[in-house]
Amino acid sequence: MKKLILLVTFVVCFSLLFTGCAAITNIIDPLPEEYVDGIKVSDVYPDKSLEIYDDAIVFDVDEDDDEITLSYGTEDDIDDVIKFYEELFEDDGLTVDYEDEKDELTAEGKGYGFKFEVNAEEAKGNYEERAFATVIEVNVEYFGSKTLKNLQGFWLACGENGTISDSVRYLGLAIEFDENKMDFYASKEVDTTNIEFIFFDDKTINYTEDGDEYTVDIEFDTIDGIDVLSMSNEGQTINFEKSSYDKMMEYSVVGAETLNNMQGFWLACGVNGELSDAVRIEGTAVEFNDTYLNPYSYFESDGQNIEFSFTDENTIIYMDEGMQTILDVNFETIDGIEVMTLSNSDVKIHFEKSSEIDMLVYADMGGEEGGVILLSDPLTDEELSSIIIGTDWVLTYVSDVDGTWYNAEANETISFTFDYTGVDYYEGQELRFTWLISENILTFSFDTGAVVQFLVDLEFDGENVYLYLFDSELGYESAASVYIVAQ
Repeated sequence: MKKLILLVTFVVCFSLLFTGCAAITNIIDPLPEEYVDGIKVSDVYPDKSLEIYDDAIVFDVDEDDDEITLSYGTEDDIDDVIKFYEELFEDDGLTVDYEDEKDELTAEGKGYGFKFEVNAEEAKGNYEERAFATVIEVNVEYFGSKTLKNLQGFWLACGENGTISDSVRYLGLAIEFDENKMDFYASKEVDTTNIEFIFFDDKTINYTEDGDEYTVDIEFDTIDGIDVLSMSNEGQTINFEKSSYDKMMEYSVVGAETLNNMQGFWLACGVNGELSDAVRIEGTAVEFNDTYLNPYSYFESDGQNIEFSFTDENTIIYMDEGMQTILDVNFETIDGIEVMTLSNSDVKIHFEKSSEIDMLVYADMGGEEGGVILLSDPLTDEELSSIIIGTDWVLTYVSDVDGTWYNAEANETISFTFDYTGVDYYEGQELRFTWLISENILTFSFDTGAVVQFLVDLEFDGENVYLYLFDSELGYESAASVYIVAQ
């Protein structure tokens, strides 16, 4: 009996010894404080989108301006953690690629303003294994951190679509960046303030102003020796130079808004409220470049570069061959066409936005009829490029191989910009490309890597210009997509 009691006592003591090993270990080598109480996570961590597992303890954080990496643990097993992340990744705000195996989860993806990686596995190692069943590491890299640094400060609009001009500076359009907030200036006065933005990727920001949402592409370029910030939205680009409020105020001119609207090439298209091709075929035009004008007569430049100034917001004055000319400048819409009207007490002449090559459409270019271009008329690559450039073309018809025409079913607009890039708006998609015409072959090189070629030609019937795109191999024997200028 005594031996039995000793045996039972030994077994109980032996069990207590091993049951108390963890407690003894924690006394000899206690868990560090961060494994018990945790570490505070920075407010910039996107916890609303990329949540931390419930009741987990964050025991390590490594953070700088560009990214944050945190490690945390939970007493729940790996299966519970995997289920938690699978449900989290179903959120519409996250784009995720992930793999989950028996005892591990790895994932990477994008959120609103950041990209991330997640790795979850069973706890390993001294402290982690003693404190947790599962350990998760999350790395978050914030989009646009370098771009954000370069954005800071005051930027004055100095050009558009790659062309630098004082006429834009005179408008007093500016943006001042302070961290991830913007103040907008219009006409040299603060328009809206504290507009907060986030990065969609390293070169794209998104913000909401007056209830409207904007997504803007950002590039830093050098144009005419000036370092500029280029901000693009829906095919339009505004160029900004680093400046200050005081420098902006130095640009002051009467008629600044009118001056900006006047820039470019204008073809005379009507007189005294009526538009007519009879006026267009006279080849009268004027080209404005900042505060200089260059008149055209009978389709040719007069070779002058005449400086003008404003006497009020809508009146210009200049000297031409010793004679003073005063003209009122107004912008209006006649027969659905936006025109610039130059007038004096005797006459109103209406001009439409055009180009030198477009003007030549109205001249006799060798066709069988004056003022008409036929498909059989030869056009050089330069002439073709100059006519389609800077214009939006809408797919309207299909010309079949037998010569019949029918309305096109697809919804497509092709925009050719002056820097030989463009956008193909096809059935709701925006496909960006660069383009080139060589030996009458129009080549589209899309950002996706695809390259598409067409035999290109033009036709003018005295009223409309038609852009034909034929199969590059079959040539004129193939059917053609026919586009007209967007109204």
